[in-house]
Amino acid sequence: MSKKQRSIFKRLEKLWFFLIIAIIITIFIFNREIGIWTAVVLLAIFILYYIPSLSFKKRLTRFMKKYNMIEDKTIAQNFTRPLEEIREILQKLSTHQKRNKWLIVFLNNRYIFFHKNIIREFSELYYNGYNEKRIYEAIEPRVNIRTRAEIKAIEETLIHQKRLKKRETPNKII
Repeated sequence: MSKKQRSIFKRLEKLWFFLIIAIIITIFIFNREIGIWTAVVLLAIFILYYIPSLSFKKRLTRFMKKYNMIEDKTIAQNFTRPLEEIREILQKLSTHQKRNKWLIVFLNNRYIFFHKNIIREFSELYYNGYNEKRIYEAIEPRVNIRTRAEIKAIEETLIHQKRLKKRETPNKII
């Protein structure tokens, strides 16, 4: 699919609901009975389409909360769903996670979920003045954190969401 076709497809995705409403109103103007039936059928299709996706998100978050840290590939394997679908859902969850105590971080083309206990411990260590290396050494034995880049990603994401205050770096005297 070319970029132009994808662009048209994305515009239709954003406008499909309004197009359907316009079609229903047009049908309703000419024949009220058919317009009402069309609206009922399309409402039923709309509900059947969105209800399973909402329940899957809740099931997914319940599953992730069982782990201190879990990656998107592991989630896709456990749910036997395509990795792209899981990543799309995690991306949506990560954009609306400001009110949640857990955290989803995007790092090196993968999404990583961190449990609220890890985030709370990270915050305590961060406010106690620990640097990335010391935080990594403190958290790593309990959580399968591979690199300090994951610690840095947690820090940046929490600061970006205003769930963590950025530390003042002292001026170095040379």
